Amino acid sequence: DWNMPNMNGVDFVAQARSKGYEMPIIMVTTESGDDRIAQATQAGANGFIHKPFTPDRLAEALGQFAAV
Repeated sequence: DWNMPNMNGVDFVAQARSKGYEMPIIMVTTESGDDRIAQATQAGANGFIHKPFTPDRLAEALGQFAAV
């Protein structure tokens, strides 16, 4: 999520990547502007889901990384 206590989601993604973590990271947030998506992608996020979302949308996003 973009808005979390102590550290926002983009900072979390950037920190995880800087420490060498390569697992897929999907941002789930109400932030939907193209600039926000670009910022998350540049930080290392692999996907982006807008809230509110359906179970099918979540399953679809997770399915993209099932083999990773």
